[in-house]
Amino acid sequence: MKNIVLLTFIFALLHTGCVSNDDENYIQNKTINARGAWNLTKVSGGIIGQNESYESKVITWSFNVKNSILTIENNNKSNAEAKLYYDGLPTGKYHFNITEIKNNYFLFIEGNEFGLYKTKGNKLTIDQGITTNGVLSDAYILEFNR
Repeated sequence: MKNIVLLTFIFALLHTGCVSNDDENYIQNKTINARGAWNLTKVSGGIIGQNESYESKVITWSFNVKNSILTIENNNKSNAEAKLYYDGLPTGKYHFNITEIKNNYFLFIEGNEFGLYKTKGNKLTIDQGITTNGVLSDAYILEFNR
């Protein structure tokens, strides 16, 4: 009987030591503060040298890190007819993940690489010119604020 109690105690102790942080904290750390809503404020670059600014809440990206769902509300009416300027993805829900490679973080949307992902305070930058395969020319840089 003592052996069973001792083995149960040891098993419980070892099992408790192997449990990592809860999934939400792990996901939040892996996604570098992605959680929540971000307002697209500027898109620059591209072959035409775009430099477009957007009012807050015109284009919003909301990252649900628990479910790996990115919800985009793109209400940019000024670009709707002509599509002269790149303003990110259309309104919709997308699966996303963020992958770390050599201390850089890359955003993937629907399995496709979207660019280098950086946050600093209340600012998020996605640089489509820096990829896991190297540097691209004539790519876009998307800037967001909380």
